[in-house]
Amino acid sequence: MKNLLIVLLLCVISCSEIDTLKSSFDDSKINISLQNLNDPASGMYYEAWLKPSSGATVSLGLLGKEQNEFTLESTLSHELNFRGQIVFVTIERDDVPGMRFTQGGDTLFSPTNDIVICSVINGNEGAFSVANGFLASPGNVNAVTTEFLMENALATMRLFTPTQDDDNDLGGLWFVDLVIEDGDSTITPGLNIPAFRNGWMYESFIDISGQHISLGKFSNPQLADQSFAFSGPGRNEFTLFPGEDFLNNPPAGMNFPLDLSNGVVSVTLSPVFSDTLINTPFETVLFEGTIPAGYSAGQQVDLQPVLTNLPSGTAQIELDLYN
Repeated sequence: MKNLLIVLLLCVISCSEIDTLKSSFDDSKINISLQNLNDPASGMYYEAWLKPSSGATVSLGLLGKEQNEFTLESTLSHELNFRGQIVFVTIERDDVPGMRFTQGGDTLFSPTNDIVICSVINGNEGAFSVANGFLASPGNVNAVTTEFLMENALATMRLFTPTQDDDNDLGGLWFVDLVIEDGDSTITPGLNIPAFRNGWMYESFIDISGQHISLGKFSNPQLADQSFAFSGPGRNEFTLFPGEDFLNNPPAGMNFPLDLSNGVVSVTLSPVFSDTLINTPFETVLFEGTIPAGYSAGQQVDLQPVLTNLPSGTAQIELDLYN
């Protein structure tokens, strides 16, 4: 009979939903491991934070680097139910966990807005990804989208110069998809990737013979980017999307109009920091492709996904269920 009671007790524990587990003791731990994060700029630190569903945000401490990972083991000394909690990582200027100093010298006991990665605890574990949408409503679990799903991500561009009227239509590239049926043309976005609200920005580049040129930054792939530095004066439906014509104001060492043959085009994702003293610590390449030599006007070029270097990681909760 005693053995039967033990079996029944074990069955109740194992069959219970894991997200109902709750620690009421003093030595519950969070283990964090992050991959594909470059070293932060000099004098900067990665710090992990726990945002409960209610109450104040708690610093979990600074992350240290071990081989190619940033890791942290933190002990929480109070009763806490971890279900639905947010764990996020910021870049901080000070090496005192839970405290930072503003440029004006004021002391704050809260994280910066410079969030680079976050996770929602599901049960007693969570998966980190870039913090899409997090800064729009800090601490609002329902506003957080932690998944950056690349399975269906696509990047395609067209090679032409829609911002000018003359016959040279080979010196530009735009992230659009153009479909022509029965004489009617339909323009759709050439980038199938999430739109970011705050915290991160996309940027596209072209590398011509080792010279790197930015096409512009953007947060929404279905809207125009922030740059029109090299294009002509004309604007139309094509320029409502990210892209650039290389016609005016060439950088030193280049001549426009530009021959894009063999140019390497990339789409990157980078954090946007509110602290002007922070140098961008990493730049994640999402897509990359090469423009063929002898390309023709209107030619479509598909970029290939680069999936191995997205920032990611895990958070594991160790619950002490027994006194």
